[in-house]
Amino acid sequence: MKREDDDLRALFEKMDRQITTDPKQKAETLAKLVKMMDQKRAPRTASWLSILKSQLCYMERGAWILGLVVNLGFAGLMSVLNCLGVDADDMIACSMMASSILGAFSIWILSELFTGGITELADTCYFNVKQLAALEMLVLGTVNLITLAGAACYAGIHWRMWMIRAGLYMGVPFLFTVSICLGCLMMESGRRKRYPLVAAGIASAVLTWILTILPGLYLLSAAAVWCAGFTVGLIFLFLQVGRLFFAIEKGELLCTD
Repeated sequence: MKREDDDLRALFEKMDRQITTDPKQKAETLAKLVKMMDQKRAPRTASWLSILKSQLCYMERGAWILGLVVNLGFAGLMSVLNCLGVDADDMIACSMMASSILGAFSIWILSELFTGGITELADTCYFNVKQLAALEMLVLGTVNLITLAGAACYAGIHWRMWMIRAGLYMGVPFLFTVSICLGCLMMESGRRKRYPLVAAGIASAVLTWILTILPGLYLLSAAAVWCAGFTVGLIFLFLQVGRLFFAIEKGELLCTD
């Protein structure tokens, strides 16, 4: 192999000696190339605002309308509970269940990117699925955060409780439901069919309901447990989002068939 490489190199050197080059023309050509490189402008790149506008145009509007309705329903639930005159414990139980359902619907909306069967085609043709997923999660997370924060403030005012405490009661079930449903979405069966995702949402809601009937759940002495649960849920969610982006980057979530 080494001898063949040496023979090939010798052949190229021989051919190079047979080709004559005019030094003057070579210098003129180099000067023209340098001038062209100096005059060359950087290619036009789209701004983040234009990318944002284009990505928003291609999102599924029906799913977003559903998400908006669910968020408004969650916000309206607090007013209904106040009008019915329920006590703080019943309000907390209902809001915990509602926040778990809200988290399941959020991942249902996100799953539209991966369960349509054309995710790989979309990513190879024009769209950046990773950008779409990040944008959808940002918009969904912002809307959900506003809804949960508003509900916690409403509960703190009308049921005379700490807003942070109400936020923990609503935030912990939401975080764990989103994390569980995200994990289900990254499974192959969760991308092919909607049933596993629905089952994960139902299972999370059932676990939340079990939490609501545990004795001593709403005592101030359990605040440390709720803070720890919120921290663990937040870390778990960040890990799941990181896994999601890594799976998109590897192409695991793009090939659904």
